[in-house]
Amino acid sequence: MIKFTKDEKIAILFLLAVLFIGSSVFYCKKTDVLHKMALSAFNPTSGREPLAACLPNASRRQGREGATPNITAFGKVDINRATRDELVRIKNIGPVLAGRIISYREKEGPFSRIEDIKRVKGIGEKKYEKIKDDIALE
Repeated sequence: MIKFTKDEKIAILFLLAVLFIGSSVFYCKKTDVLHKMALSAFNPTSGREPLAACLPNASRRQGREGATPNITAFGKVDINRATRDELVRIKNIGPVLAGRIISYREKEGPFSRIEDIKRVKGIGEKKYEKIKDDIALE
């Protein structure tokens, strides 16, 4: 068996801790968990634990108390029925832009294609590319 000195043991523990923290940060950035947790934690009307909003395949249509009916089973927001609070959950959409989406929807009617959201003032090609994976039509 290999014997390590006290300093070597400390160095190994330090390297393992760095590896664990680095892996956690990489995972959170890749899955955007931290952003979803922060939004859920600061939404007092969500009725869910903050971690529940981060689960990638958690269904929000199962009739649970506090369920959000305008969010699909894959965590995408239905832009034709979403409230302002639900639209704000989308990364890169703030309260002003959420209000514009709702105003456009009320004035012009429901979106027929996801790409139609680019007609809303403030959503160009760049913004659309950032949000297209988080929105849906149902």
